[in-house]
Amino acid sequence: ALHLPVHGLAGMLCEVSVSTSASGVQIKREVQKATGIPVKEQRLFIGNAEISNNMLLNEAKGYLAAGISLVRRPPEHSRWILDVMSDQQGLRHAPVEAREVPEVVAAAIKQWGGDLLQYASLELKSYRELVLAAVSSEGLSLQHASEQLRADREVVLAAVAQWGCALRFADDALKADRQVVLTAVSADELSFNSRVNLRLAKEGVDREHALQYASAAMWVDHQVVLASLKTRFWLLGDPAARELSESRVFIIKAIDVHGSGLLKWVSSILRADRVVVLAAIAMHGAEVQAKTEHQLQEDKHQGKSRKHVPRCSFYRDQSPLEHASEALKVDRKVALAAVAAGGCGAWRYVARELKADQEFVCAAKALSMAACPFPHELDFQSDIDNEEQEYLRWSNRLRGQPQQFGDEDSDEAHRV
Repeated sequence: ALHLPVHGLAGMLCEVSVSTSASGVQIKREVQKATGIPVKEQRLFIGNAEISNNMLLNEAKGYLAAGISLVRRPPEHSRWILDVMSDQQGLRHAPVEAREVPEVVAAAIKQWGGDLLQYASLELKSYRELVLAAVSSEGLSLQHASEQLRADREVVLAAVAQWGCALRFADDALKADRQVVLTAVSADELSFNSRVNLRLAKEGVDREHALQYASAAMWVDHQVVLASLKTRFWLLGDPAARELSESRVFIIKAIDVHGSGLLKWVSSILRADRVVVLAAIAMHGAEVQAKTEHQLQEDKHQGKSRKHVPRCSFYRDQSPLEHASEALKVDRKVALAAVAAGGCGAWRYVARELKADQEFVCAAKALSMAACPFPHELDFQSDIDNEEQEYLRWSNRLRGQPQQFGDEDSDEAHRV
């Protein structure tokens, strides 16, 4: 057991005997026995650190030689703390005097979240530790902090790490800070899937995103915009992103990182760029291949013996060729690459001139067998004016040819 002296403002009050593994509340109970001061009115300190109820004494072994300091909390403070911890609206309806006490506000924030910072007194909104605790649990509570703390880099970093769009309330200088903005856009995926943003999306309202609050310089920073595109390809359509949306180097890098679907959002200039479109097609092929291999692994775990999964099972209606310029849809190399990568998903976007070219059709048919096993007798050349009907026609014929997959896969082929 440890024998700890307990000191007050006027000197030593008592000595308590506790085990080395005692918790803060156990120490307070011993102090209550010795002094009569209720546990809820005690604030115990080891040096400058306050002992919380859950803190274990052995966590502060090296600081026990000088003993423990006791500061008695006024009874009304104790009552206010209990009130705000038992009712989420307690701080809102608390007396003005209660909202001026750091302990009372801190207890409410710890119990119910940082948004309660809005009910703190003006003076407490400048208390750094209190604001840090608030923004760490609710980033948007940064809006209630003092102007000085909204320019504090550590406070703002804590806020945007919790909620990216808290960048909106940061000082302008920090909106141009690369690390702050990167932290915000990296955390922005959480707000992207938030209930509020999903509701706004259904109502046709643009979703909020962290980059919209960054400085103009951040919109041309490759790393920042690349991080933002993870969940928001459509940012490339923002006028502020025009410079990067027209940069071949950046867009190829973005496609490599985020996938072929990005091509839809790049500038019309780059959708007519052969190199960019071929890069998207190559990525699309890799995506389909990865999906195919994953499906085979799933089949193996489920005891299926399929040796082949037709690529047309995935991304059936998708291909980067859809978003390429009309000139590239007539480009034989581009069209053949798209068919080889995505099979039937790409065929519907091939230019009609190429579909009328028998040599091209034969080449496409040969390449597509690796991606999607079309029936050999399928007529690629069609006089049907409606491209959608054409697509449905040969898709339905595909479903009617299960022998192309092997006997053991007949049922699966019908589903495809």
